[in-house]
Amino acid sequence: MAISMKPMEDEPIAVLTLSSPFNAKRDAFEGTVQTDSFRRRHDGPIFAIWDFSEADIDYEALVAGILEPQNVGEAYLENVRHIFVGTAPMLRVMVGTGPLSTGGLRPKIFSTLEEALAMARGQAVSG
Repeated sequence: MAISMKPMEDEPIAVLTLSSPFNAKRDAFEGTVQTDSFRRRHDGPIFAIWDFSEADIDYEALVAGILEPQNVGEAYLENVRHIFVGTAPMLRVMVGTGPLSTGGLRPKIFSTLEEALAMARGQAVSG
């Protein structure tokens, strides 16, 4: 499998690490199932950090990634804040044009996992 989830201990944050070969349909679905399971164990908002640092995103994956979130369901509710990590130009296009908004807000994209974790932790503390 090209996706794994690591919940941060005692925090409403889960890191989903994607690796190659990236398959938008399979990985978006599996990541969403894992995110939804994590969400159900927490009161209030959670943060799902999708780390694409090790995943190659080609044009086919880009198109599938833009289309897939509308088919994955529950984890795209308002109480899930999606954050993305990666520097691939295709990731920026996928997130910028896809239906990934959460409560009308576009997800943030960071270059490093450390930056994404800092933002999620700051948001979790401030509510």
